[in-house]
Amino acid sequence: VLVLGLAQSTLAERVAYQSSAYPTFADWKSACAELPANRVLLRQAATTKLETALPDFEEVAKALLAAFESFKTGSMESAANWVGGKPKVTEFFNTNRAYFLNPPIPFQPFAQKLQVPAGSEVIFHGDFHGDIHSFIAMLGSLNQAGTLDGFRLAKPNSYMVFLGDYTDRGNYGIEVLYTLLRLKLANPEHVFMARGNHEDVQMISTYGFLAECQKKYATKFKPALIGRLYDFFPVVIYVGSGTDFIQCNHGGMEPGYLPGALLDAKPAVAYQLL
Repeated sequence: VLVLGLAQSTLAERVAYQSSAYPTFADWKSACAELPANRVLLRQAATTKLETALPDFEEVAKALLAAFESFKTGSMESAANWVGGKPKVTEFFNTNRAYFLNPPIPFQPFAQKLQVPAGSEVIFHGDFHGDIHSFIAMLGSLNQAGTLDGFRLAKPNSYMVFLGDYTDRGNYGIEVLYTLLRLKLANPEHVFMARGNHEDVQMISTYGFLAECQKKYATKFKPALIGRLYDFFPVVIYVGSGTDFIQCNHGGMEPGYLPGALLDAKPAVAYQLL
């Protein structure tokens, strides 16, 4: 469900997503706890139907559409936040088009700067590769520590940065991706996902995520929605305070890219096409 509010409201309020299946993190945690571990599934035949905590792909699709709206109406929307020019609305921001669809639009990888206030807490996490159980355990620990309240970050100076490779290899890529979307939608200005090499339509076709979703949803699966989501993930995020930044990316980026202009930009959150 998409609810667009007043201009002066926060982005989380303007793009509201409410899950009818799993209203709270506790509900989602309980559902994921019922799933067999990846190591159990490795011993089963490849033709075995995969269990899922998301039996209806429409639940995922609603979260994806809400995320698209969040990206298109958040800090990316302002041309002032783009160094060297904002991408075309008819291409980069048109989620009905993609570089892998006909007629194609340009493939436009980009970098992001995230300047946080001094003393902020930034939580980083690398590859998940479809391991929902460790992801839920991590979020459960953060809830116990008071860093999270459900899916919401409890403190205004807390951030989460994920470094790519969310799916493939493990059997719960769709659950991992959905969990990331729930975090992003609850904290649109404080949760960020980088694009790894597995956030690519060819990679998911080869290493298991496409096959996973086809087993779980058959013809109801809409792979173009997933592929288009990846286009809103920066290939590198420079996180820092003042003039000190950490380069956060999965493996690499465009050879020869120099981030000086991006890091010198005035906005705390800024972007630049590579």
